[in-house]
Amino acid sequence: MNKNIMTINNNDIGISKIEFDKNGNLIITDKSSKYSLVVCIKYNIGDINNVKIGESKSINFDEYYISENNESALIKPIVSLVEKEDDNILCFTFEFDNLDNKLCYMNKRKHFDIELHSLKCKIYINCNDEIDDIIIYRY
Repeated sequence: MNKNIMTINNNDIGISKIEFDKNGNLIITDKSSKYSLVVCIKYNIGDINNVKIGESKSINFDEYYISENNESALIKPIVSLVEKEDDNILCFTFEFDNLDNKLCYMNKRKHFDIELHSLKCKIYINCNDEIDDIIIYRY
């Protein structure tokens, strides 16, 4: 099985949950449940479906945000790839760097508990795991 990873500032923070709704969002939550990466995919479902087996395609999704304790900040990736490993396995790779001055906070504090410099995620989704139009993995 492929390894799902999530790192903040080059530190592996683990993953407790991955949620993939083909009509909405991809949500990745860290082991402590403090941080979540949310990617709005609903407008790019056709782009995802058009990725060919063995192909890696750059797809710019509508919105990306990181949440700390349910307080969010909009972010923009330097890498946003979707790879189709076979008919059922999708791999999403996201990289965000130099975030210090690029965060658009949507919280009243206008900052997080940590200085956020980088965020990287690599997530594998098996489309056969879909139940009622949603895929959820808990770790």
